[in-house]
Amino acid sequence: GTNEGLYRYTGKDFVKIADSIKAPVTALASYNDKVWVGYKNGVIAKVVHGELSEIPMQDKAPVTPITDIYVQAEDSLWLCTEGEGLGRIVGDSVMALTTKEGLSDDFVYTVVVTSPNRIMAATDRGINELIFEDGKLGIAQITTSRGLPDNIVRTVRGIPNICWSWIGTHEGGLALYCSMSHEVWTPSTNTKWEWGAVNDILPLSKKEAWVATESGYLLKASIKDSTAIDIEPIS
Repeated sequence: GTNEGLYRYTGKDFVKIADSIKAPVTALASYNDKVWVGYKNGVIAKVVHGELSEIPMQDKAPVTPITDIYVQAEDSLWLCTEGEGLGRIVGDSVMALTTKEGLSDDFVYTVVVTSPNRIMAATDRGINELIFEDGKLGIAQITTSRGLPDNIVRTVRGIPNICWSWIGTHEGGLALYCSMSHEVWTPSTNTKWEWGAVNDILPLSKKEAWVATESGYLLKASIKDSTAIDIEPIS
């Protein structure tokens, strides 16, 4: 995804995928053999067999940039936006979730589904844990008052096969959150966090993850013990 649109790499060349949207690409997600594309103007499109088509959302389409897309199933998407909260597309149905419904902030960076009826969203004001039970929505807000090192949470990435998720913040570095106990763990590091805002995290195992930062660092984070993690910058 680029400012000039969507490209596919063949292994040798970059091939532009034709579209009529004419806006920078701000989010990408894949599921099976399909790719979903989010644009700066709020448009969502899908690529099937090399052809791109816009997903109709009628009057409920966002107009701010799409910051993240999570494909839960073929016809079920979660959308994060830069100022309009969360969007949910299920089939032809579109639902918006904002501060009016209980989100702590409408600037949402990323979302992760931790169980079939539970998701977590990273926002400019902490983590929002959304729980759907018996057709009702409950939202729990986790901020610095609950132990986060920074209210601006840039990314949440679940650790495979356990209830913990990595949390990446703007200034406070890394933390972990347990969706079962609702506990926030802010581990110490060997040195003060000096690598910039966390852009993304890739969990490798229960104790290790790759971390990409705004300052251009690629970090290897390893949980050392019950109190600390080791950070190894990769040059």
